[in-house]
Amino acid sequence: MGNHAMNERKGLAILFGCGLMCRLSVENILKQYRIAAIVDSDRNKQGREVLGHKVAPPSEIPSIRHDVVIVTNSSLASSCAALFALGIAKEKIVAGYNFVGGIFGNGISYRYSQEDGNYFFKEPSDGHRGSKVKYHLFNAGKWGEFVFRAADINTVVEFDTGGLIEEFFELSSRHNGVANGVFFDVGANIGATTIQAARSPNVTKVVAFEPTAETFGVLGANILLNEASEKVVAVCSLVSGTDGQALFRVNSTDYAASESVDPTSVDGRSKHENAIRRVGAISIDSYVAANKISPDYLWIDVQGHELSVLNGARRLIDDRKVSIMIEWWPAGMRGGNSQKELTDFISSRFDRFAVVGGESDYERAIFHPRDLDGFTKYIIDNHGHGAHKNILLIR
Repeated sequence: MGNHAMNERKGLAILFGCGLMCRLSVENILKQYRIAAIVDSDRNKQGREVLGHKVAPPSEIPSIRHDVVIVTNSSLASSCAALFALGIAKEKIVAGYNFVGGIFGNGISYRYSQEDGNYFFKEPSDGHRGSKVKYHLFNAGKWGEFVFRAADINTVVEFDTGGLIEEFFELSSRHNGVANGVFFDVGANIGATTIQAARSPNVTKVVAFEPTAETFGVLGANILLNEASEKVVAVCSLVSGTDGQALFRVNSTDYAASESVDPTSVDGRSKHENAIRRVGAISIDSYVAANKISPDYLWIDVQGHELSVLNGARRLIDDRKVSIMIEWWPAGMRGGNSQKELTDFISSRFDRFAVVGGESDYERAIFHPRDLDGFTKYIIDNHGHGAHKNILLIR
């Protein structure tokens, strides 16, 4: 079958919005649809040419032949209301973020329905893929009116760090004198901390680093879903001690458990070998120099890769007051990220540390770096070898 015939079999889509989400989603939209028109509510964008189409006002939608309207902007509630007012059937409205970042290469789309005055996401017919979608996409805050229908699974993940980030801000102000500013989220994963930081009045800008394409796509969708794109910059890169490339093990069943890999530990017998890939890497110092933006808050959650991140931020740490939180995870300190090396780094640059989210009188104390060995033993004895604690570095 020729390309022309194949294209004729694709549905016709009107894209509602020509901004960031449109650019991020159009590649996957074109795998399933032909673009009939592009519309935007912003009068300053109307009349411009985007993707070969002159941007029209939404009022023209009823006069344009189409099969679906894909909302390629982050204002889902107001866009749906406008489409309903124009007489567009709810079955024709598709959420644009389903196409962001290559997550939904097979063209899976959530569509809207209304029940008792609320909007709902209708599930696709494939229960497995539907479950995966619902697990990763968040619904919280101002999006309370958009409710996931969880027929196939019992868990819908909400943005809730249990007050951890609020305590981090409070301790940062008390001990490091940092009360507001730019937030770097290193190891952002699918965006729980990123979105919490973006919502905080303490934060003026968020830079979120995530190395794997799959997780980065979901991160981008969550940023758009929570209307945080004006405050958040997402960077698809591993943060390390040097620039270039690094090995990264992807856990396809739990992206939060993905981790950097010591090249010397990889051999042909590794059962994880097919999950190891090479990803781009950048140091904090290099990113700061190239982009002329420095963090006031540095949140590091990188599954045992903390020392490499800190090594790549030496210039920043030595030259600027920055409040840093790392995950102290005894089981993750292996290879080049040994406990002694990390302890030596902290001892050479910081005077004290405090536990963020302390659960006992012991954990609510202020510690000296020389206490890290005893602190590690405490974690293992009281919480198990696989446990970790988040610590704020103080100087």
